[in-house]
Amino acid sequence: FEVDIKNPNGAEVMTPVRARLEKEATSSRPLPRLLHSTCGAELQGCPESPQKEGVAERVRARNEKKQAVTQRARRDYEELIDLKRATLERDMERATQNRQVVLADKSSKAGKHVEEVK
Repeated sequence: FEVDIKNPNGAEVMTPVRARLEKEATSSRPLPRLLHSTCGAELQGCPESPQKEGVAERVRARNEKKQAVTQRARRDYEELIDLKRATLERDMERATQNRQVVLADKSSKAGKHVEEVK
């Protein structure tokens, strides 16, 4: 059981693209690369293109702004939570005091009533 994947006759056909690439391969210049995706041995360190550096700078600046906004939002949220906690504690204290005042008032009224009844 054999499957022919490529037609062997297709390897012999000279297309315009193939002709151009073979011509460039025989010249002294290196072959073209897509977006400089790989660096040859002659390019030590692969210097970044100015366009790439500009994009990286803009992205860094955008990330710093986002981080600052996030930190400010987190700080504001924590301040809001602290304010709510303080308000709740103050309200609970006030309610406790009011409860004690009302209980004292009721017990004094009840004491007066008991004295009047006797």
